[in-house]
Amino acid sequence: MFSDLPDSFAHNLDTWKAWYDLESPEASPVPDYEGRMNVFQKLVLVRSLRPDRMLTTAKEYISQALGSKYLIFKALDIESTWTESSPVIPLIFLLSPGANPNQGIMSLAKRKKTGQPAGLTAKYAKYAGYIRILIPFVQVWIQYLWVKDKRSKRSN
Repeated sequence: MFSDLPDSFAHNLDTWKAWYDLESPEASPVPDYEGRMNVFQKLVLVRSLRPDRMLTTAKEYISQALGSKYLIFKALDIESTWTESSPVIPLIFLLSPGANPNQGIMSLAKRKKTGQPAGLTAKYAKYAGYIRILIPFVQVWIQYLWVKDKRSKRSN
């Protein structure tokens, strides 16, 4: 499909540069290729030339290949998540870029009338000191578990 791409660049450099410089090139016709590519091929081309626009193109691909239902994300229900926790089963949020559960946590704290997220209910009161100490060591703890798991696999 893309075997003639270098020749297309050479013969239409200004057109390709104009496409490349667009704020959203994935939404515009691709020089020399519009109508010849399927959505996956367009995804590959955009990823190769403009990796910063990959997410938008990937969403288009997912929508067409799998359906738009896979692009709708359910918001985290902090209340139900909280009910599943306990002093020995803490909530640990692994966040992706742009994710921020702080507003939901603060809202839950207000509903529980604690005023501070660290002590949402009495069930954590006696563990509050340990929780404050534990937080900086979570990364070290995860690394420890990973190393321990690798060692146990080698010994088996």
